[in-house]
Amino acid sequence: MKTIEKYKGTLPSSVRIKMTKWKDGLEKVSLSMLQVQLLSLSLSDAKNNVDDLLIGKAVIIKNVQREDALKFVKKALQIGVAECEIME
Repeated sequence: MKTIEKYKGTLPSSVRIKMTKWKDGLEKVSLSMLQVQLLSLSLSDAKNNVDDLLIGKAVIIKNVQREDALKFVKKALQIGVAECEIME
């Protein structure tokens, strides 16, 4: 998994975000709201993504703008997502 710094200036304008693991204490509501506010997902889709992550499914969010993806990964890692990466 690349660090955020390696992504700056090297990604295409539209990318995918992949979340695969979470830590104890994951802020589920905050993760749902982060998806709604930053990625413009519906609340239903955001909640489904959190539910899938909690049962061990990989979550891939497509067609995300590069700058939004960078912000999302940084905040997701802070609120308890253990593995979150940007995919070209």
